[in-house]
Amino acid sequence: MKIKFGLYLALGLILLLCEYSNMYADEALQQVPVAIHISSNISDGDLSLDEIVRLVRNNGYRAVIVTDRDNLEWEYGVWPWRNIIRTKEKMASLATYGAARYLQKIADLQKKYSDVVIIPGVEAAPFYYWTGSPYAHNFKLRDWHKHVLVIGLNRPEDYEYLPSVANKKSLRKHFGTEDLLPLWPALIIILGVISYRKRKYSYTDAQGHALGPYSSFWHLSGLILIFFGILSLINNYPFTRVAYDQYHGEQGIKPYQCLIDYANNIGALTFWAHPEATNISKRGDISIETEYYAEDMLRARRYTGFAIFYDGFKKVGSPGGIWDKILTEYCNDARTAPIWAIASQEYDQGGSLASRLQGVETVVLVKELNQSSILKALGKGHAYVIAGDRALRLERFEITDTSTPATGLMGEKVNIKGFPTLNISGGNKAGDSLPVTVRIIRNGNIIETLNAGSLFSLRYTDKFHEPGKMVYYRLEIRNDKTVIVTNPIFVNFVE
Repeated sequence: MKIKFGLYLALGLILLLCEYSNMYADEALQQVPVAIHISSNISDGDLSLDEIVRLVRNNGYRAVIVTDRDNLEWEYGVWPWRNIIRTKEKMASLATYGAARYLQKIADLQKKYSDVVIIPGVEAAPFYYWTGSPYAHNFKLRDWHKHVLVIGLNRPEDYEYLPSVANKKSLRKHFGTEDLLPLWPALIIILGVISYRKRKYSYTDAQGHALGPYSSFWHLSGLILIFFGILSLINNYPFTRVAYDQYHGEQGIKPYQCLIDYANNIGALTFWAHPEATNISKRGDISIETEYYAEDMLRARRYTGFAIFYDGFKKVGSPGGIWDKILTEYCNDARTAPIWAIASQEYDQGGSLASRLQGVETVVLVKELNQSSILKALGKGHAYVIAGDRALRLERFEITDTSTPATGLMGEKVNIKGFPTLNISGGNKAGDSLPVTVRIIRNGNIIETLNAGSLFSLRYTDKFHEPGKMVYYRLEIRNDKTVIVTNPIFVNFVE
């Protein structure tokens, strides 16, 4: 009996895969598992790039996006000479290793492992700020762990001007009259020279030379002013203003939007790395605190997406959460573009990369296996994510029209004249018999829950049509071991 059941299960899976192959034959799309957000020992990781690529390859992935830290540096300077009297913490990062060297190493590995696409990126910390005092017990480094993944940086110059507090040249403002303000110490020096030359009383000799004893008070005052002015002039060099720094408190979304806009200008993708994570730690007398920052996703604009797994599912990615609010804003023309979900391995050191690779996965739909196709798929939402047992796969998610041949896939927009019909199929590659639950989400609301076996082929028609309105549909597919989350398909209702 068990043998017969196993044969039926295997036959069903084969038929399901055949159906999938036929469905996407015209588009020639293939599903490519991509590992995202892994640091090497070039920055804060414990594995070499070679070890990472080998592990990724051995765990069934066909692409990896390495995201070493861009600049692991913070500093604190004492007012008024913050650039002179200061302490600095500088750790291994791409800034110390060199972007050109990093890209060359990736290029060499790409030749060695031609069957795995290796895509360069960074985990950027564009901003941090200080609160409290180093002389009290309330000194804190804030928002150090608020990170954005920047993916698709293929030129050394792309890294050189990544906006961050640690990379001051990236934040310099264009020259203006306010740039003369840092030269104010020159006035103090002039005043000091005048004071230094001041006499108790003065008279001239027959040749007209000034004579008379110098005032010791003004003499000393002048020396102090000259010293203060020269020190301040050195402190203010190179006499340029920056958009923001770590000494003037929380700056809202500005530093992150600056990074996002820079990435867009050079054709890179940006994903919030772990928006629901809170990080509280201590290094010596310094408290390091980053609180939950998912609300920043609502404030920011024009970024590509976010990592729903591991730290973006409970409040951001759950039905009706922040992700759905943003997608609904897009449908209502309050945003120029939607945002997409990815899964993040989020690995640097500690634990096992192999277990992280087995724990979550991003699957992209591409026509060709190369960097350009993968980046395009991630940027347009042609992807779904898995958390848990990677044996459960989504083989088909599309929306068709009951009145026309129109069809939309993940990340696409489709015009519908009739009612949208969702076609959903998948199964467990390992032959597991666990039943699945499919939740259909429209504009943040669960409109239907479908129950199915471990191999499923479902069809659901939503009896909803409102001309002139745009909505979206996305899925959550679950069994006892796995959660699959799709990116949305947008439906534009037309007459």
